[in-house]
Amino acid sequence: GAARPWTGGTGLRVAKSAAWRGQREVTTLGAAARDTASPVGAQPRPAGAAAARGATNADPDPTPTNLRFVPDLLFLAGMGRSGTTALLEVFSAHADIALGVERYKRLYPRDDQPVTAALFEEQRFFDFGDGFTNLTPEHAPEWAPHYEAMRAKWATARYVGDKMVAIRLQHVWATLPDARFVCIVRDLEPVAASWEARARNPDDHGWDAESDATKAVAAWNRSLRRVRRAVKQRPDRAVVVEYDRFFGDPVGASLDRVLSWLGVDRSPEIDAAFAAVHRQYVEKVAPKARTLSPGVQAFLDEHAERDVWREVTSGLAL
Repeated sequence: GAARPWTGGTGLRVAKSAAWRGQREVTTLGAAARDTASPVGAQPRPAGAAAARGATNADPDPTPTNLRFVPDLLFLAGMGRSGTTALLEVFSAHADIALGVERYKRLYPRDDQPVTAALFEEQRFFDFGDGFTNLTPEHAPEWAPHYEAMRAKWATARYVGDKMVAIRLQHVWATLPDARFVCIVRDLEPVAASWEARARNPDDHGWDAESDATKAVAAWNRSLRRVRRAVKQRPDRAVVVEYDRFFGDPVGASLDRVLSWLGVDRSPEIDAAFAAVHRQYVEKVAPKARTLSPGVQAFLDEHAERDVWREVTSGLAL
């Protein structure tokens, strides 16, 4: 049920709120280099605090007094087939939010490779020669308009970041403790059915044939536990939404709560993007019949951690 890439939202810019203009911090690269990251769980530092961009003394800075605006880092996180693409289309439509499409998808799962903020410097982020993703404008041209729109606002956006399906919040926080996460969770059956369909499709070269419905349940359990831990541990840095509740609500109440948490307005671009994904949800996703074999359904029923699902969706989701 992933939505098509959203290519709009590049025209009308709405004025930033006075609160944001007052909060946005200007910092020198030299100062950023001298600061050290605080441990995960520490009190959050002001937006744009040191290490938020991973600068080093080796960074080019032709003017000693050169100042740069420092945006906050934002990630959209959810397991594969749980709605991260549709979520991306909504939030990246905002003039103050610029996000990649799993830009570092091959980096996030690696314990030996820290996620540094230098990766999100504009020149570094849009240099796709590192092999960290297959979703480049060259190899996935359907995303070329998205990246063009993101680069156009990267230097002025309040939030820059990426979407990820690895659910690596703790790993990111180890080096970027100020990073924010909007997580999304989805009920197991449609996720498992989607995994099963893609695994059985011989023409789907972008999916592992062994990642079928039975593999989905372990990933689903793991993602729920990680999201639960993060949101309970750091509600100022992580929130979670539930797929059907988020996209199925024509008013977008969950969207309003996330935008408020981020401190950004509900702009006309956001409204247009949300209307598009809501319409697709109503017309294509919700009515879709999904069937799993009795054996697969029994496997899911036996292994799914439904208690964690209920805790996340009833007690934590916005």
